[in-house]
Amino acid sequence: MGRVILIVDDDEDMRDAYKDALELAGFRTRSAADGVAALDALHADDGIGLILLDLMMPGMNGWQLHEALQSDARLQRIPVVVVTAGDATLPGASANLSKVAELHELLAVVRRHLG
Repeated sequence: MGRVILIVDDDEDMRDAYKDALELAGFRTRSAADGVAALDALHADDGIGLILLDLMMPGMNGWQLHEALQSDARLQRIPVVVVTAGDATLPGASANLSKVAELHELLAVVRRHLG
């Protein structure tokens, strides 16, 4: 598994904030604005080792993306960390965080999965 984190969120400011924080912590990132773009990125890059996933997005939302991941043997092994504004959760996710979570909480979850 790779050390690249795929950030999937329809909010560009959130994607940029996560990207900046994670790259300052030494991780490489890619980003996608929706589930379809995320699937494209996952099929194009074998180095993705963790997905940060917003659930509420237009088009293919986070629940639909997770379902697509589970139906693909290669992708279902990638841990998914939900980061969402609401109190929604994703059963089967490696972790569920609020978008207002402290940065150290996010980094702790990422390090737990990627070292």
